[in-house]
Amino acid sequence: HRSGQDDLESAIRATWGSQATFVADGGGQKEGLWQHLANSALDVQHSCPWLLLVPSGRTYINLPATRAALSKLDSSERWVWQLGSGLAEGPWLLSGGAFSQCFSESRPDWQSLAACAQIKVSSTLHSASAVERGGYNAFAMRPLDAACLIAVLNVVGWVQLYQIHEVVEGASGMSRCQRELPLMSSKGSAKDDPLYGTLCMFTPVLLPVDAAVEDLHHLQGMLEAARDTWVTKNTVFVLPAEAEGPPSLSSKFAGLRVTHLPPSAKSEVSSELAFQGLRFWRHVMSLLKEGGGRGQCEWALKVPLSSYVNEAGLEKRLACFNSSALYYLGVTTAAYSHGMEPFLFPDQRAGSILSRGMFDGVVAWTDFCMKSWSTLDEAPFGSQGFFEDYAFAMCINDLVRISASNYADMTSSFILFERPQQTLENFEAHPDTVKQCLLVVGTLNRPEDVRRVHDRIQWSAWHESIPCIGESQTGKFSITDQLGNQKPYYDESIALAIYYCKDPEMAQLEAKLAEELDGQNPRAGKGALDTPLLGPPAPGRRHLCIFVPSSPRKQKFVDAAEAAWRVWGTNNTFFVSRTPLSPLLDPQTFLLETDIDTDYAHLPVRTFLLFIALGRPEWVNSCDWYMKADADSFVNVPLIEERLRCFDPAQFWFLGVPQVAHSSSGSMTRFASGGAGYMFSRALLPKLAAWSPFCLLQILQHSGGTGMEDVAMAGCVWKWGRIGVVSYVDSETEIITSEAALNRTRVAHQHPPESALDVPPCTYVVHSITPQELFIVRENVERAMRDAPGVKCRPDPARLEFGASLMLAPEDISKVKPGEEYQWAVYADREFQALMSCSSASA
Repeated sequence: HRSGQDDLESAIRATWGSQATFVADGGGQKEGLWQHLANSALDVQHSCPWLLLVPSGRTYINLPATRAALSKLDSSERWVWQLGSGLAEGPWLLSGGAFSQCFSESRPDWQSLAACAQIKVSSTLHSASAVERGGYNAFAMRPLDAACLIAVLNVVGWVQLYQIHEVVEGASGMSRCQRELPLMSSKGSAKDDPLYGTLCMFTPVLLPVDAAVEDLHHLQGMLEAARDTWVTKNTVFVLPAEAEGPPSLSSKFAGLRVTHLPPSAKSEVSSELAFQGLRFWRHVMSLLKEGGGRGQCEWALKVPLSSYVNEAGLEKRLACFNSSALYYLGVTTAAYSHGMEPFLFPDQRAGSILSRGMFDGVVAWTDFCMKSWSTLDEAPFGSQGFFEDYAFAMCINDLVRISASNYADMTSSFILFERPQQTLENFEAHPDTVKQCLLVVGTLNRPEDVRRVHDRIQWSAWHESIPCIGESQTGKFSITDQLGNQKPYYDESIALAIYYCKDPEMAQLEAKLAEELDGQNPRAGKGALDTPLLGPPAPGRRHLCIFVPSSPRKQKFVDAAEAAWRVWGTNNTFFVSRTPLSPLLDPQTFLLETDIDTDYAHLPVRTFLLFIALGRPEWVNSCDWYMKADADSFVNVPLIEERLRCFDPAQFWFLGVPQVAHSSSGSMTRFASGGAGYMFSRALLPKLAAWSPFCLLQILQHSGGTGMEDVAMAGCVWKWGRIGVVSYVDSETEIITSEAALNRTRVAHQHPPESALDVPPCTYVVHSITPQELFIVRENVERAMRDAPGVKCRPDPARLEFGASLMLAPEDISKVKPGEEYQWAVYADREFQALMSCSSASA
């Protein structure tokens, strides 16, 4: 603790540190803590079975998760962990046994006490599932279960401590933490427990006995990077037999699961390349129940240390398949032999995957091949990394006719190159939002590159609605080898498993829609653009109706809806839900019986169901404008209503804040930002209601209903009506929807009355903000308007002229598909004329 940190100390006491002892800073990292321990060692020994040393107040500790992780360990044994690799401010966790041993060896010298603990470190705990090193911003974007985090490091300020604590307290899944936390040590730790889980990963590190010192040093760095990023408690490093590897090799793996191959038989020496893959898989099977071991895994992955594995994404894809069936999966590549058909086997960089259904057979098949191949006079020609996977694939194909199969799209799910620099270049060029869809990236040969890949993939996962659908899943694709031979991209069983890998409720909805829409034409009847409107506007027609998808599934969703209602809701604001939300919202809840209360990733389904319902007679002609908005946005309804009078609702208008989405294949979609809200005119709504069932069926068939709701909606309107979104506001001066704009304007911060505001008075929408921030935003926007008396929020003619002359285009036009429109004016002629007609120049 340092002077001037009273707010931080109060926040720690109020969140996680009610029983913490605050120690004065001793002048250097950890010095004060070790001095305090040395001076009070006798008391500590008798009263503390576990000690947690936190050198920096910029730390949040999840005590329930920590206790759960320690509950099965004996504190009298020697346990010492560092939380966070290479961090001077990273916390330390010591058992009473370790502290007593160090104190007896070094008292009363605190420097010796600290040095002893450093020497006795069992492991550095830095798995991404246990320690978040990136502070609050990285914590807020995590797709992982916050309940199982042990620590969040590099927190900036006391406010963030409260925010993290609120999320952790509200997270679920604590009952699983004890099993999932990767507490690792060299003694009696989780690494000695039997393998148990969905995906077990096995990484060969087969250095020769005369490996160079620089190779061992490089290995150490890559191990640290892997442990920092993708290694899990079910990752096993497979080393050579004790006498066949470098003497110091095992010491590099402190705290990690390792296993040694059995010694090579003399008969295998002449065909070592052929035997290496067989011996590897035979030994791996011996660790599992099917091969006589104790491990229980649904899937086994062989992957090199030079590759990065997105374990969460890979498990999600494997969940589509029945692990009890016979699956041999990978990214297939072809080997050519004179006079023979090309042979497909898994690319070493992407790894080889076996299902549990294969395990029993692999034991027998590898035994048979090693015995029958032991009579070979010489090893077949080929590189070691190539041939070991080829030989294993050949073995099981010869015996049982099982060959390797693709299980994901080669382009969108993998980045695989022999040269590391080429791997990095292609990774950086891969669109950021779909980096989360990558399953394996390789070859990587520097620790910093592994961490870079991990950080970007983790960052990409902040957007939960990205559908990881490769182009190979959108039709009947085939792969062709160099000789012109073709075969389906996916085996039929795999293609069907991928297609039906969707929520059962979505599958039922898909079947229902397919039956109802069979033989119908979206552009006929009500969906035809030349079909006249359904009679005159309804009596008492509303000018703007706003619809906010909501849910009672979690209290925070209800809180957000209630805050939106209190801050900016009107009598024409409706919160859409299948069931009631709260007494406050009951009068404004649109109870939609066809709605599906699902997660954010399936928001396109809810949105299309909403607009199908708005095509009913009681809604279709009752509003001039229909707006879809989010509860985590501030919507300045009076300003929006005024701006909408620039446009004729009897014409086809799709209004919003245009943005462009890029797919990994290079295609682009211009869409209206869902966070900023978008609107359809009274004329367009019945057309959209007629098109929506077809668009809903398409997204259910394509991605199981997942995706970016705003992109899906824009694609629907463009596909069936050739109507694109147009801007009704100035995106630079009239909305605040980016992190940069939020930081620049500080619109969500409280300001003293005497301080100047950077909030534009004509702010139409602010996104994304918390329920508490909504009230602050309203106050700041209202104050900005008061501070600018006489301001009229009309379109600025000069900026309209500038926008009409400015063309927007992608940075890399080479990726644009032939025939695809790739540039747009900020304001096209039609909306330019509409906005100019009600601008300040026409007043």
